[in-house]
Formats: sequence, structure tokens, C-alpha cells
Amino acid sequence: MPKKSAKKTVARKYFKGLPAATRAVIRSKFRGAVKRLGMGRSATATYWQLEKLPRPILPYLRSSKAAAESGDWARADEILRDAKAKFPDDDALSEAYCRLALKTKRSGDVVQRWELIENGKCLVSSRLQISVADVFVQIGNLEKADALLAEQRIAKPHNERLLRVEGLLAEAKKDWLSAAETWFLRGEKARGKARINSYVRGVRALINAGALDQAEEKAQALVRKYPRQMPLLKLHAEVAIASDAWAVALERWKNLELRHPGKAGSMPSEWVFRIGVDDARERTAAISIDRLRATGMLTLATTIQPVDEVGALTLGRHAKKFYSENVQVMTAEILFANSRHSAAIWWARRLIDTSKRPKEHYPLLIEALIKASRLEECEDALAVYEAEYGRNSLWLRGMVEIHYRRGDFSAMRDVMQFAVTNNLPIPAKRTPVMRWLYDLVYYHPTPASFLPTEIHSLVLRTTTMYDGKFLSDSLGLMFDPSRGDAAVDRYKQMIAQNASGDLEIDPVQREEILRFFIRRREWEQVKALLDLPLTLELDATSAKKIWNVVRSNIDTRLGDADVAGAEAIAVKFLDQLSEAQLDSYAMSLTHFLLARLPTSEALTSRLLDVAQRVGYAQMGARISDWQQRYVGFDTNSIVNTAERKRCFIVGNGPSISEMPLDALAGEDIFCVNRGMRALDIGLPNPRYLVVADPLVYKNHAREIDADGASVEKYFLATNCLWRRPPSVPVIPVGSSGKKLSLVPFRHASLHLHRGNSVVVMAAQIAHLMGYKEIYIIGVDLDYSGATTHFYGGGGKETERLDHFRPGGSGTELVNLAFANLQDVIAEDGCRLYNAAPGGKLDMIERVDFYDVLGLPKPDTTDEKNAVA
Repeated sequence: MPKKSAKKTVARKYFKGLPAATRAVIRSKFRGAVKRLGMGRSATATYWQLEKLPRPILPYLRSSKAAAESGDWARADEILRDAKAKFPDDDALSEAYCRLALKTKRSGDVVQRWELIENGKCLVSSRLQISVADVFVQIGNLEKADALLAEQRIAKPHNERLLRVEGLLAEAKKDWLSAAETWFLRGEKARGKARINSYVRGVRALINAGALDQAEEKAQALVRKYPRQMPLLKLHAEVAIASDAWAVALERWKNLELRHPGKAGSMPSEWVFRIGVDDARERTAAISIDRLRATGMLTLATTIQPVDEVGALTLGRHAKKFYSENVQVMTAEILFANSRHSAAIWWARRLIDTSKRPKEHYPLLIEALIKASRLEECEDALAVYEAEYGRNSLWLRGMVEIHYRRGDFSAMRDVMQFAVTNNLPIPAKRTPVMRWLYDLVYYHPTPASFLPTEIHSLVLRTTTMYDGKFLSDSLGLMFDPSRGDAAVDRYKQMIAQNASGDLEIDPVQREEILRFFIRRREWEQVKALLDLPLTLELDATSAKKIWNVVRSNIDTRLGDADVAGAEAIAVKFLDQLSEAQLDSYAMSLTHFLLARLPTSEALTSRLLDVAQRVGYAQMGARISDWQQRYVGFDTNSIVNTAERKRCFIVGNGPSISEMPLDALAGEDIFCVNRGMRALDIGLPNPRYLVVADPLVYKNHAREIDADGASVEKYFLATNCLWRRPPSVPVIPVGSSGKKLSLVPFRHASLHLHRGNSVVVMAAQIAHLMGYKEIYIIGVDLDYSGATTHFYGGGGKETERLDHFRPGGSGTELVNLAFANLQDVIAEDGCRLYNAAPGGKLDMIERVDFYDVLGLPKPDTTDEKNAVA
């Protein structure tokens, strides 16, 4: 074999063995060599690149790739970071390092690593450059994105990837006609889903440009050409909505349903808001064709479901004839959301038995069974599911939590190892596998000790494979905060640069940094980030990202007892949404905002304006009623009104039925929720009633309102007020999204914090009223017995208190909440005492109930003799 030919064969074998990122760099350099040196010397240039490639980096690239493929993204990143320290100027390594950040969707790291590439003048592939430009579009740095794309426009003017980012860039600039042209051009070049998605975006760009005739013409042509493509059929209906043709949209939606039976569902809620809720309702009622009228009613029902569950079910009944399964699903979801797990289970089983697509309804059944702590039934349901559909991510989700609840970490490990090894399929209707674990760990004060350390790595690999890198990173940082040490200084520097005006932090990065410091429990940095101004322009995509920051800012202000600051932030964000014409999104925030700031005039007046602009009279009436009832209430009217030094808060645990409650005569007594049933077992009439459980209030509203009418002050939490307005005067109690189990958050008057127990809120109220000694009884934190409360409780109560049974963390979180509350109120000389004879409330000082009241201890001699 000639020498040159032998060299070429070796080079080809060597080239094929390289990682993809390395091969991409070589190809890119090869093209550059061709341009500079001419075609005659291209082969020589290629061999030169192969010969000069630093072979010591190959083990790093391969090890990183193997770690990533196994789901250990943190290890993959660590390997490349170590390699960069040794080979800082290597092109292939720089590209692989940046690509890893792209794969894990960490925009901040992508930006930083691209800067290293530019500063090091590394040669990278055009594909990477286009991908990085995409990230800059997402974070709002359009000038940088434009500059990166400019280098590719000459060399690859019709490249599909380039056209995609060009389309996104034109949309971000609101150059809609240019965006439409770009998307249509990409549609001609792309294949499969990419082609259809391009056409959809192109028509939507025409809608945004106001070119409705062109949009209609193009949509019709696409539907004729691709008559079975669901996205195009939906698009055809959307064009009708843009033209304010509600009935035409319903007719086109019917065509979609005929071609794709059972898959279309209801029309998007956003379309209803474009027409106006009331206007759409009137137009729907006037339609004579039953099927179209039912479609309209179902769409209206799903639109208002987040803010008006009763109204949604009422509208849904009008659609039942044609959409029986959809209405049943809505009913089951509402029951599940309201902790009516037994009822949700019944509906889920019915759906599985009657539906043509039973597999779609198993996730709801599994979730409801787990929430109800019916673990054996859940195992049986999963066995049936496995026999019918095989093991997949839903099976994994159920089995992992079942084993955790039982404390069987060995079985939990085996299930996760099986899932990681076999790469289980993920159903189309995706179910989060490890989100339940994140929710538990998030509120735990010592996340690192929540699970045995030996399964941490396996938990993270499982989470990465089935829920994504973001959730895995979140858990990883809570299990081991040192994993994020490398990013701390960089994030702190970015916050400082933004504060000085030298750097703009985009919405994606801001949310990323916020979550990072929250997971690390670094509250000072959280506050520093939230103090930065939000000057970014809102659109439908960025609004949701910015809202996550705004929401945390509101809750953090309330955690500092800064009600005025929280109100100013909320009002400003609503104004920004209004300016961006995002009223439908603002409407979805109504309950959240009123729950936190129930007495704010500025807030309620803006929400009322939003309801009017989206044509939702029923919602406007509810907000107006709220305004009349609660806005302007003097929140300081309860401060320091206590006439005595001490008070007693009576919880509803079974233990109080064995206590001499009549001895509390003449004391200031707080009852909670249905606690006034204790009058039947000797409790004297209380002065105050605090209700904060929305499900209890919903099921017993008349009874509780009658109780409230008989006491001096009736405090009702806003999460109860929104669901059902009370029939008697109440004092509204707002609640932030912060839990006292995390840190000692401060409370302001009638703006409190949650603590996994209504008694925690009652204790905050007692402190505000000026009581210095707060004695607590009836907080047993033990729901393992036959009854959950002194008055019984029943199956519903037993089911929904799952977090207080084995595997749950409710008992520990309530203890931590009381301990942190004690730290807060100690500054005012106020003390909490547990005067109950038993139970699991151990983190506040215990005292003897009989000693506090000066009562003789009960004589247990007879009982002892009887036992003997």
C-alpha cells in the first residue's frame, strides 16, 4: 500500500473514533483550510489537524460523554472542567464544554463558556455558533445573537438550523413580516415536524403582523396540502379566532375532532380571552348546532376552571353529551386538587373502565392512591398497569414513593437501579417521577440528611433520566450544597454588576440564579437578587419566567413583614402585564395575589380592570365583592388588643377529649377550624376562632360561620375566602408562600406565614394581639390512630393527612415551624408553651397543664390498682 494511502486509512479510523464534538471542530477547520489554501491542499490540511490534535484530551472527552450518557451530568461537567484547567486553549474541549451547558439548558453557563471561546479565539463548529445564538435570543441579547448569525448568513444562507434561529430572532424583534418569510422558507427546507412547526409559526407571525387575509389564505392552503396534520387544523381555527369569528373557529375545531377523535379536547383558553369570556359564552349559547355549542361550553369550562371550579363544572355539564370523558376528567382533577382523594379515585377507576384510552387515566389514579396513603391498592393498580403496558416511568414513579413511604430504602434503591439500567420508556402523557421528593426535601431544614447518603447518587441519576437536568441539579444542590460552590462567586459577581448597571441579567438567568441560592438556603443572596430592578420587556414567554422571580420577591418581602414593599412589587408587575397586553395571564394570578395581599386597594382595583378588559363579568363581580368586604380593613386594629398576659390555643387532636377543658373557664381561648365542637366535651366559650383549612371550611361552611358569629373575633384565611365567601363578618388573614419550617420569617399584622398547622397561624395572631404567654394544647401530630381529631375525622381527614404518617415529614415541619416562630416572637418577650400531656410537639417548651392552671393532678392510683 502506498505510504500516502496508508496514512489516509489510519487517519480515517482515528477520525471515526473521536467524539462528535471533536469531529465537528475538525470539519469546521477543514472547511477553513479549503478556503484559505485551495482544494488542492485540503487533504494535507485535514491530516495536519488530525496530527496536531492534543491526544491527552481524548480520555476526558470520552469519560465525560460516558458520565452524561449514564445520567451523571454533574460528573460529566466536572471532568471537562478539570480538562479545561489543563488544556485551556483546546478547541475541541472548549466546544464540548459549551455543548454540555447547552444540553443541560443552563443559559448562564452557555454565555460564560462562549465568552471563554471568544476570548481564547478558539475555532468551533458553525453548528455550535448557531446554537449559542439561539440562547442569546432566549435571554434577550438580540444584538449578540444577530452578530453571531451574521457570520453564518453568507456561508449557509438556507441552512435549516440557521433559519430557525433567524425566525426566533425576527419574532423577538417583533419584525413579524420578516419572521413569517423566514419561517415559510424554513418550512420548504425542513422535514417532518420541523416543517409543520415552521409553517405554524409563519402563519402566527402573519396574525401578529395584522395580515389576517394572508394568514387565512396561507392556512387554507396548508390544510388542503396536509389535511391530517393536527397542528395545521388547530392553526386554521386560530386564524378564525384572530378574525373574531368564534362560530367559525368552533366549526373548524369540529373538523379537527372528526379527523383526530378523542385527541383534540377543548380549544385553548387564550382564545376565549381574546374573544372575551362573557362574549364567548353568549355566542356559544346562541349556536343552534348541539355539537358546536358543546365544544364552546367545554372550552369555557376549562378556561375558568383555575379560578372558578364550581362554574367550570356547571358549564361542563352542558358539554357532557358530546364530551363525557372530558367532563369526567375535569371532575376528577378538581376533586384531586381539593384533596377529595377517595372521590378522585372512584372517577379515575371509572374512566379506566369506560375509556377507549384507559392508559391516559392511570396517572391520576396512581397519584390519588398515593396521596390517600392507600399503598397496597396502589401496588395492585401498578401491577395491573405493568401487565397491560409494561414497566415505564409511571410504574417507576409509583413504586419509588411507595417504598419511600414504607421506609424500605433497599427496595427503593433496587427500583431506581432497574430504571437507570433499563432506560424505561416515558409515556406520551408524561408524569414527573421524582418531583414529589423535591417537594418534600425543599421544605426540610437539613436536606442532606433526608435520605441515606448512599442512594443520593442513584436518586440524581434517576431524576436526570426521567425528569431532566434542572430538577436533578435542584436535588443535588440540596443534598450537597458544595456541588454549586464553583458557581457562587460568579453569580455573586453578576448580581453586583447588575446593581452597578454594568450588566443586565435576563429573565432566564435571573430565575436560574434565584433557584440556585434558594436551594442553597443563602437568603442574603436571594434578597440581593430580588432587590435588583426588573426593567425587561415582557412577552408571553418571558412573563412566566419573570413571574417566578416576582412571586419570590413578594413572598420574601412578606417574610420581612414588609407589606408595602410586597404590594408595590405586585402592582408594578400587573401594570407591566397590562402594558404588554397580557391580561389573560394576569387574570390567572388573581387568587395568588389576593391570598397574600387581601386588603390592598391598588391590587384589587387593577385586577378588577383586568377582568373587565378580558370580558369576564363573573370574575369582575367576585373581585368587586372582595373589594367591598375586605379592602380597606384596618389590619392594625387587632394589634396589642389583648387584655390578659396569657391565652390558650386549643388544637383538635384526640388528646383534648381526655383533658379537663372546663378548667379553662375565664381564660382567653382560641379555637381553630371545627374546634368549637369541643364545647360538647366541656370547653368554655372561646373568644376567638381561626380557620385556615380551605377543605374543612368548604365542607362545613355553615357550621363554621355559625361558630364565627358566636365569638368575639372570627379570623378566616384568604385561601378559604376565595373559594366560598362567608355568610358572616370576618377578619381576613393573608398568607405568604413562605413556610416557617424554613427560617424564622417575620409576620406583619394579618399577613402571616404557613406552618403545616392552623395552630401556627393562630399563634402568630395571638402574638400580634399582644399575648406574652401562649399555651398550646391539642397539637398531637400523631394521625396513626383510628381517629384524626377529637370529633372523629372520618376517612377524608385520614386520607389527606398523608404527610403526617410514615414517610411523611409533616410532624417534623410543624415542630420546626413552632421553633422558628418562637425565635421571632422572643424579641417581644413572648413565649410558646406546649401544655398538652403527650403528642409529638417537642420543639417548644413543655409545661404541665395542671400546674399552669393550679389544678390538682389527677389521681391515677385506682387505674394502677386495676391494672395490678
